[in-house]
Amino acid sequence: MTIDWSPIREAIEEGRNFLITSHVNPEADAIGSMVALARFLQGLSQSVRMVSPSAIPESCRFLDPAGEIVLFDPSRADALLRAADVVFIVDLSCWSQLGSFADPLKESSARRICIDHHQDPDEDIASVLIRDPSAAAAGVLIYELIRDLDGDMTPAIAEALYAAIITDTGSFRFANTDARALRIGADLVERGVRPELVYQKVFENRKWASAKLLAPVFTTLGKSVNGKLAWISATRKMLTETGANQGDMDGFIDQIRAIRGVEVCVFFKEADEGVVRVSLRSNGSVDVQRFAQSLGGGGHTRAAGLTVEGTVEEAIGKVIAGLESLVR
Repeated sequence: MTIDWSPIREAIEEGRNFLITSHVNPEADAIGSMVALARFLQGLSQSVRMVSPSAIPESCRFLDPAGEIVLFDPSRADALLRAADVVFIVDLSCWSQLGSFADPLKESSARRICIDHHQDPDEDIASVLIRDPSAAAAGVLIYELIRDLDGDMTPAIAEALYAAIITDTGSFRFANTDARALRIGADLVERGVRPELVYQKVFENRKWASAKLLAPVFTTLGKSVNGKLAWISATRKMLTETGANQGDMDGFIDQIRAIRGVEVCVFFKEADEGVVRVSLRSNGSVDVQRFAQSLGGGGHTRAAGLTVEGTVEEAIGKVIAGLESLVR
């Protein structure tokens, strides 16, 4: 797919104040893409602010050592958006994934540009929508944007992009790993990225609270359809008792995905009272993105998510019942 980056080139040339944001519950693809784009724009002497709809996980803080990414504050939304000429939305293309930041963005007069690799976007999310579902990660697209605009691929940008790509490809293990992603990874390594160090920071930096949380979460392990469908869940009580937070559960679902015979796995996470976030992964032919979309979520064919209102038990009943008809 050949991408026309000229609208973004024009926006960068015409704009002066840029705001960059991404989806709720960000991971390293979201954070790495934001940081890389910000560093590129800052290298052009542009004014840049990075805003996240929800907290940055511990595993991504090394990408933003100075704490430039701020948590969105609804009470300051008007002032924040009035100061922006251009808003970049990266690693999502659905309003629902912006959380409480969605409505202020809809009402803002700032020019919106979306760069994403997910399926089935909300077409009104931006006046410029750059979307390539074949890209393994949003970081792939940010890399190509910077290269196309002859940007300086600094060490900070290279590290952020490498972290982004290894996150969404499972360190080049998942089915979305292609020659395009591998070539970019090789180029970033040639530019000085240390793969073992980035891997350690993203995947091997677990807190004691996270390790303690493993025990109660994995006691909830359930299965159906002869073990082809499996799930785990986490409640806010579990987090409180172990001193963990939402970000400390990163990677838990991959442990279920690795069980022999599992075709679809699900992780139910109680985010707030009456709100459950659901992560879905597929090892086979089941398109979890289509399933998630049917319940107001989205994502990729083999990795998707959605939000369910109600208790964890109610969410499990609703989602598992729907998936049992798809997993055979």
